[in-house]
Amino acid sequence: LLRENAQRYAPASATVSAQHLPWGWKEAEAKGVQRGSADFVIGAEVCYVPDCIPLLVETIDFLLSSAPHSAAFIANCCVSSTSSQAECRGVLASSLAHRALHAEELP
Repeated sequence: LLRENAQRYAPASATVSAQHLPWGWKEAEAKGVQRGSADFVIGAEVCYVPDCIPLLVETIDFLLSSAPHSAAFIANCCVSSTSSQAECRGVLASSLAHRALHAEELP
């Protein structure tokens, strides 16, 4: 699906890849992923547990290039039964701030 969308909508020079990646920069590096190798990171329903959010943010920070247009798009509508949306948002905000990243809520 990613490749099909890239063929339809992206410039001819664009490349798209997807892979399973354990979270954390050490794990990414161990899988041969290069720091700053992604202009965009896209994920949906990827994290429901507050304790896992810092590793998710660490991984996003590792993957994103320093290009001004690089961004991560993460959509989460649910949380675990042991946490709240407010708690998850708080951990996300703190984790992003720790890495000098920021979030923007899209409509």
